[in-house]
Amino acid sequence: TQSTWGVIYIMSHVPTNPHKHEADDLQEEDESSGEEEVLDSGLSCGGGKSKESCGGACQATSTPEVMSNKCFKCKNKAQMKSRSDKYCKSCFLDITEHKFKAALRTNVGVRYHDKVLVAYSGGLNSSALLHLAYRSVDPCAPRRMGVEIGVVHVNESAILNLPESDAAEFQSAVRAKVEAYGLPFFCTNLEDVFELHPEVHPAASAAAEEGPMAASQKLQALFASASHATERDDLAEFFRMKLILQIARREGYQKVMFGDSASRTAWRIFSATCKGRGLSLPLDLRHIDNRSDIPVLRPIKDFLAKESAFYCYWTQSLPSWSAVVGYRGNKSGSIHLLIEDFLAKLQNNFSSTIHTILRTAEKLKVPQPPVADSPYCPLCNGFRESSVQSEFGLDQSMVQVNSTLAASSLFSGSQSTSSQFANLLNGVICFGCRRLLENSASSLPDLLPEYVKSSASHIPPPARSQREVMREAIAEYILDETAVDE
Repeated sequence: TQSTWGVIYIMSHVPTNPHKHEADDLQEEDESSGEEEVLDSGLSCGGGKSKESCGGACQATSTPEVMSNKCFKCKNKAQMKSRSDKYCKSCFLDITEHKFKAALRTNVGVRYHDKVLVAYSGGLNSSALLHLAYRSVDPCAPRRMGVEIGVVHVNESAILNLPESDAAEFQSAVRAKVEAYGLPFFCTNLEDVFELHPEVHPAASAAAEEGPMAASQKLQALFASASHATERDDLAEFFRMKLILQIARREGYQKVMFGDSASRTAWRIFSATCKGRGLSLPLDLRHIDNRSDIPVLRPIKDFLAKESAFYCYWTQSLPSWSAVVGYRGNKSGSIHLLIEDFLAKLQNNFSSTIHTILRTAEKLKVPQPPVADSPYCPLCNGFRESSVQSEFGLDQSMVQVNSTLAASSLFSGSQSTSSQFANLLNGVICFGCRRLLENSASSLPDLLPEYVKSSASHIPPPARSQREVMREAIAEYILDETAVDE
């Protein structure tokens, strides 16, 4: 769903009519398997010889009957193939909905009377998630679950550079689609992240005073300071998650569901590793993420993007708007899009690619937080390291933290305070976020929302690294460089 929130995720990989292409493939299989079925009907043995020539000696080693083009459950004509099984339309829909409800009960622990908020971007996976969530509470559906469902959408028009008419068309289509289900709908803008303030911080909301236009301009300036599309995608994901969790708290929802499919989770594994966020990777792969007070659920983590496409097509819940299809841009401009395209091509040729990646990554164990106090990064909410020394190639001068810096002085706007905050921020964020700042303009830390600055100011300075401790222990044995030159 969420290469960029509000952008159709899979439209570049899934045809408009996936049923047609799958039916063509099944027809070819049916035509090519006709001769094989005749051979298995008693005219040959497993070795391909006639029974007259082999005398029936090969009957013990004869191959099983070749599976015809039939649904594996009801034996009617199959209409799609997923992994190694073939399905008709009716059986596929029933199995998919049953699989989703089972995931809600077992994998993500949704209970009776729970209030669950569905994050809806307008993409393919989130459209499948929305319809599945609706079917789980639909009175006309079998095995209805007694949960309360709401829908939240984050409007990212401010950073998509779309014409106002296209942005308005997209937002109206999103609202109309959700209202057709009759579910509570909450919408917020991405620039509202500048109005978020922890209660512990005494500062007033500057963004609220300056108005929505000022907040929109701040957001555009922040994303303009990010040098690559990868950094901009990361910032949008961080802010989006923060806003959705804030709405869930405000409206009294206990859990939030995201449409992270198996395909998206697979390319997240590679992209997180490339960006230096591997320490928090096991948390991103679980069905339940408990880092926040509002658990994040991923009930369709075992669904392929192809399965989501067929489900949306057969339930007539495909995204119907085309205003933002072309936003995806150049694949080489973003690590996310590059890996997504690479894995999609592999999956087309080798159908077990995605699940092989997931099975391998699920062996990773969630580590103990390296930092006992305030273990999470104030920007991305990932694990922080216990040291910020130059083992990772960082400039030592950037990570010297002034422990006596007062929290209120961070927002004065002076040049010295600005550099102090940059040093403070580099000392308390994770390695992946430090790389993000290194690859962006020097003004990016000052443009971050106030909640990041306030959270960073309340995190204690990191402990000294092992290298610094070792250097202090052998200080008397280290030769002075000036003395050696003399």
